[in-house]
Amino acid sequence: MNDSSRPDAPRRFNTAILVLLQVVLVLAFALASLLIFRPNAATGGLAAREQAALTAAEQVSVNLMSYRRADFNADFARAVSGTTAPLTAQLQAEKQTLLGELTQGKNDATANLSAGAVAKTQPTPDSIVALVVVDAFSVSSSGTSTLVNHSRLQLTMQDVKGKWLASNFETIGLV
Repeated sequence: MNDSSRPDAPRRFNTAILVLLQVVLVLAFALASLLIFRPNAATGGLAAREQAALTAAEQVSVNLMSYRRADFNADFARAVSGTTAPLTAQLQAEKQTLLGELTQGKNDATANLSAGAVAKTQPTPDSIVALVVVDAFSVSSSGTSTLVNHSRLQLTMQDVKGKWLASNFETIGLV
């Protein structure tokens, strides 16, 4: 080894350490970004507000299609508790007709959720359109369940004082 190579050795070592630290910092930043900003696999990549709206849409869909004659008023109250005032008024107007159909047919109605998805976020942050697939059943007095239809529903969900409520509920097709 000659004496001229020794003064460069600490400089090369310092440069290598700095490069290594930069690589480690970039990797740490990339990993932190992935952990913080990655889509949530448990919710299908939905933001928290979208997931909350979807969960509410799924529940209100099942509630709006599930009524027992013996507990009709309580079931109806539960169903409309997930809707905004205009939709509640529309459902109230149909309440007696629905009860009459259940009573005449001597059947109850129940529904099971098959699937749900957020279709789109509206221009305002307090409104989301959800698509829900629900199996509707007629349940006889003896307890026999018969599939009535496999419905695809579209619900417009509104954030009303922190609670997601259905402001529009429509069938978009039977499967």
